[in-house]
Amino acid sequence: PWILGDNASCIQASQRLCEAGYYCLPIRTPTVPAGTARIRFSLSAVLREADLSNLLSLLKTTSYADR
Repeated sequence: PWILGDNASCIQASQRLCEAGYYCLPIRTPTVPAGTARIRFSLSAVLREADLSNLLSLLKTTSYADR
């Protein structure tokens, strides 16, 4: 998981990923403890290497990646 901490940051990051074509839903309180909101990734065999490379680049440029 990509632990972002607060719900608002998690929702915002999820929206950015979805806009880029990645279906990544935020997992927030009360599903996880307060302060540990996260995005879980489920990868499948249909993903191409370019898809994963693009996702990693997007995560690095997302302002929440350094949390």
